[in-house]
Amino acid sequence: MIEDEEVTYSEGNLCLMNRNTMHRETEMADADILYISIDPSLIVQWPKGLAQPFQYKRFLNRFFTENLSERTSSKRDYVDFQLLGEDQIPGIAEEIIEAYTRKRIGYQFDIYSSLLRLFAALENPELYKATYVSLGYGRELITLENAKRLIEKRHGVIRRTELAEELNYSCEYISRIIKIHTGYTLKAYCQKAQLQEAARLLKSTELSVSKIAASLGYENRTQFYKIFQAEYQLTPSEYRKTIREKKTK
Repeated sequence: MIEDEEVTYSEGNLCLMNRNTMHRETEMADADILYISIDPSLIVQWPKGLAQPFQYKRFLNRFFTENLSERTSSKRDYVDFQLLGEDQIPGIAEEIIEAYTRKRIGYQFDIYSSLLRLFAALENPELYKATYVSLGYGRELITLENAKRLIEKRHGVIRRTELAEELNYSCEYISRIIKIHTGYTLKAYCQKAQLQEAARLLKSTELSVSKIAASLGYENRTQFYKIFQAEYQLTPSEYRKTIREKKTK
């Protein structure tokens, strides 16, 4: 499954996927699947003394340019490759694995060399038929709402990695869309949810401030007081007292 679409891959076929694209395997019987994860910095900081990784105006150049740009950080494109000729990828993958395993002096250049061969194979029309698939931004707001719902359900007490696992997106992608659409960092948005729950508990329960702070993941009571006061301009105790005085009037 790539986003909402079921895609079938037979032997030798593959895809190059934006790391923000939601995907999962459905049928794994009698199948070996090879994953190669490419850190964006390998492309962005490509050594100037080496040959460029892909040809100008070719589809790989377009893919990496569009999907690594800050302006398009929420894109979820992928390129689908149908094998037409000799499958060279397993051999190149073995080279990469060996380079990382042995870590000889200058092994980083072995990696770059293998990537050059990988990209050259993918751009060879005699080896692959390539189809560029753009999924745009359609699911972004849905993902944002799902993330907000989970954060609010957990009263902000949720780790970045837990949120990413629940939503099947990377931590970086979730952090970006929350920042873009709410103006808050993920940490600040979770903190806001924590403080809203703290205010509710101060209003409606007899729990001590220490217990409320602990229930929301604050081991340091002083830190909780400081953050709460910055949000409500009152200490937790003052807030509780003010709310109760209003109710009695």
